[in-house]
Amino acid sequence: MNLKAKPAAAALHCHRPALKFALAYAAFATLWILLSDALLALLLNGQSAVVIHFASTLKGWVFVAVTAVLLYWIIRRALNKSAQLAEQKSALLHEKIRAQALLSKIAENSTDFIFVKDLSGKYLFANQAMISALGKAETDVVGHSDFDVFSQQEADLFTFNDQTVRQENRIITFEEILHAPDGNKIFSTTKGALFDEAGQIFGTFGIAREITAQIKTESALRHHALRLQRLSDFNSLLSDANEAIARADDETALLQTLCALAVKRAHLRLGR
Repeated sequence: MNLKAKPAAAALHCHRPALKFALAYAAFATLWILLSDALLALLLNGQSAVVIHFASTLKGWVFVAVTAVLLYWIIRRALNKSAQLAEQKSALLHEKIRAQALLSKIAENSTDFIFVKDLSGKYLFANQAMISALGKAETDVVGHSDFDVFSQQEADLFTFNDQTVRQENRIITFEEILHAPDGNKIFSTTKGALFDEAGQIFGTFGIAREITAQIKTESALRHHALRLQRLSDFNSLLSDANEAIARADDETALLQTLCALAVKRAHLRLGR
């Protein structure tokens, strides 16, 4: 990224109005001199030197008056435009500060982990919920990388995910595991790239929510559903078996029917 490009472009943008004004003034002055001299020569042909001198002096004063009015109009217009731009910038800055304060307040009061890292992986910001959960001081997190805060295995995973969102240039939600003294904690972490005003990536943001209890609940529900399905299959098997017993004419036919039911209902395989 060329850091000098933006200041150079801004300087060119500032100098452009001055250059336009100077060129306009030069063109006006040139035309005034040429046309006024030609007009005086035409009108005062054959007049005395005194009359010609007086006319030339008067022409000069008229030029000064006209250019003074022109300069006043141009400068007043430029100042008005500058004042309008200054007011707009001030309003935008005020709104930006207000938005940043609001975002900061939301981040600090959120129970989710909210953080920002630079391209080297160092934390530029970490909210209070994250700092408190890690049991560290803010100075031990902000300004440090994942390798300073977490284990090697965790840092490798977090760094890989950060690189993935920057390379793919999209927001991605990961399931990340944090090893804690009271057991592993599972987080649903949404990450994305951050861009500066020039459209260049300067870091990564993340919002992490612990879903350990949710994962355990979902696992328990799946296990419970599987047990219910097995009980249902077993009940169906017993019902079909009772019906087969009631209809059977001999033991051989009953055995074949029960074996067929076992394969169909209980998902058993009969060996040869």
